[in-house]
Amino acid sequence: MSKILAIAWKDALLRFTSPAEWLFFLILPIFFTVVLGGGTGAPRDPRVRLVVVDQANSPLSAELLSTLGSSEAVRPEVLPLGKAEGEFSRRRVSAVLVIPAELDLQHLAQGKIELELRQRPNNMNALIAYRAVTAAINGLSSAADIATASVAEAGRIKPFESDAARQAYFEASLQEAQAQMSAAPRRLTVVRGSTKDQIEYDPQANSSAGQLITWSLSR
Repeated sequence: MSKILAIAWKDALLRFTSPAEWLFFLILPIFFTVVLGGGTGAPRDPRVRLVVVDQANSPLSAELLSTLGSSEAVRPEVLPLGKAEGEFSRRRVSAVLVIPAELDLQHLAQGKIELELRQRPNNMNALIAYRAVTAAINGLSSAADIATASVAEAGRIKPFESDAARQAYFEASLQEAQAQMSAAPRRLTVVRGSTKDQIEYDPQANSSAGQLITWSLSR
């Protein structure tokens, strides 16, 4: 073994006698590793960017933002209305979700809230954002339907003493429904590709195009 090590050491000394050998075998590999590693940086979030204007700043809007944040399809970013419209008009974002000031538990119990989704037509990222927002709203709407049915049944068994008691019962039922739905096991796993869409379908699209998503609750 000692002879093998001696031969290897001798060959290494002969190999690196020239400064060019040090350059090609040691310095350049380290240099390119540092340059490429610093240039690529951390892995980029492959989800579609969704700008959200939260005019409510309520627990219900925070719940909606949390649901969107846990989505595997979109990456919500909260901006003021003016900046969001500027991003949309400059075509830096495919969809903008405007949450109205009425998105709170009191208006939710009354029956109907409208959210505005502005999206670029014929755009794949806008379609992905639309489906993600619809799924999030449907989840919250289902919990609200459960809470509304619970309030109706509780009122049938024993009338509420006041509107405040009815509202408190609705809020507690809504929280319980959301907790039960969040604890439900996932039965579907979605694998989504991260390939960027190379085709621009709407080069002359009107940047002010939008779509209304209506959240309706029956009493």
